[in-house]
Amino acid sequence: KVLIVLPPFWTPMIPPQSLGVLKAFLQERGYEVATSDANIKDQFKNIYQRYFGALREFIPESNWGNFYNIGHDVLRNHMMAYFNQMGQDNSTKEYYHLVKSIVFNTYFTHLSDNQIEKLENIISEYYIRLKNYTLKLLVKEKPDVFGLTAHLGTLSSCMFSFQLAKQRFPHVLTVMGGSIFAGEMPVGSPDFDSFLDRTPYIDHIVVGEGQNLLLRILRGELPKNQRVYTLKDINNEKIPLSKIGLPDLSDLELQQYPYMAAFGSSSCPHQCRFCNIAGFFGEYREKEVSQTVSEMQQLYD
Repeated sequence: KVLIVLPPFWTPMIPPQSLGVLKAFLQERGYEVATSDANIKDQFKNIYQRYFGALREFIPESNWGNFYNIGHDVLRNHMMAYFNQMGQDNSTKEYYHLVKSIVFNTYFTHLSDNQIEKLENIISEYYIRLKNYTLKLLVKEKPDVFGLTAHLGTLSSCMFSFQLAKQRFPHVLTVMGGSIFAGEMPVGSPDFDSFLDRTPYIDHIVVGEGQNLLLRILRGELPKNQRVYTLKDINNEKIPLSKIGLPDLSDLELQQYPYMAAFGSSSCPHQCRFCNIAGFFGEYREKEVSQTVSEMQQLYD
């Protein structure tokens, strides 16, 4: 059994297509798959609202800028700083200085120790809720394989949940994928190498389009002692887009999303240097127009 989760925080405007695509693809090949998007859960939406509510109170309106957009940098960096200092009793002064720097470098505002403490309490509660959510999900689903999707905003949550899973359920195979390995932390970079050294609780990392790679891992067709798999390990073999049908979104609370989504292509015909889509999905591919229209009609119905 495979459990695949998108942790917080990632903007949940549409259901996470990658989870649904993997679920449908693996189930067609005989695997039992459960998926979950933690972003839409009330306990995490509440944390998000409280954190930005506190920032809004502390930051002068003249310094807001594109408040929520740039505020995501503060939130994710604070989450990572908190994760990194867990269990370190003597790091409070240095840690508070770091969080103050994170806020100042984004909003150009100096926060007091009391203000940092209020933000800190919210982040502390977030990790308590993430712990309870992760353990409850693992106990309920009893997976053999636990997969998490890592984007820039979900990285610290992935690390925390994987570490927790290995501590409590060491027999579970942990697998990470996601766009972060095509953009902010590419394979072979110093950041990626450092990440590997610091995350022994992650058994395998899938880089790039994940259907074939994850299937080969489950079938035992890739070296078990290898931690990082890329499309080069399977001769760049990809699933024809016409054979990737509708994502299976049956586990997700679709009424929580403002939009549904259909896809008629993969990657992008352009090679913009500021975007990692082409780096993640490779060359541009399209479905037949008739297939795309049919699938959109099915989603609408």
